[in-house]
Order: sequence, then C-alpha cells, then structure tokens
Amino acid sequence: TRARQNGGERLVRSLTRHREVIAFDNRGVGASGVPPGPYQLQQMVQDSVAVLEAACGARDTPVHVLGASMGGMIAQKLGLQHRELGLSLVSLVLGCTGHGGKTAIPPPPDFFQTF
Repeated sequence: TRARQNGGERLVRSLTRHREVIAFDNRGVGASGVPPGPYQLQQMVQDSVAVLEAACGARDTPVHVLGASMGGMIAQKLGLQHRELGLSLVSLVLGCTGHGGKTAIPPPPDFFQTF
C-alpha cells in the first residue's frame, strides 16, 4: 500500500505482532484503481465501510481503525457516521492535512462543525 511505500512499514509490522492488520489505499493512489475524479471524502468513507464489511463481516471482536493525515479525517467521519460498526478509532497527524493545493476541493463547511 502507499502507506507502506511512505515509511509506514514499521508501523504495520509492529501492529501485526499484536493484531490482524488490513491496510488499503484510498482510491486513486498507491495500488488502488484510479476511477474518474474528483474524489470526495465521503466516497472514501464509503470505500472504508466496504473494505471493513468485506474483510471483517459480522464480528464479535472490536475493529480498531487507524488513520493518518487524510486517513485520520476519514476515520473520524467513519466513526461518526457508522457507529453501528462498533469501531475504536485512532487518528494520527490530523493537523498536517491540508486541502491539497489550488485545484483541491475542500470538505463541506458542516464537516468541521461536527467536531
């Protein structure tokens, strides 16, 4: 995954000592497909739900979601919108996430009011 390519390998390796780890790339980056954009944060939340449902199904054990940078934003929105999944969340380096430049589409104004 892109996270592994960007230095996340040590974190993934450390986590796999204690837990089953499912790491995936957001749409349009790393090993994921590149569907036509632009991509919205909400689409990535739904992508995350699809991955969780496919990989985890109905579980009696908790699912822990860790997101870094934009992944932290996705994880938080995932937790707020899908409480029925019973997730625990960890958001890393959320403060360093920017809008991505001049052509980026920022999140809707109500997104930040949620927090």
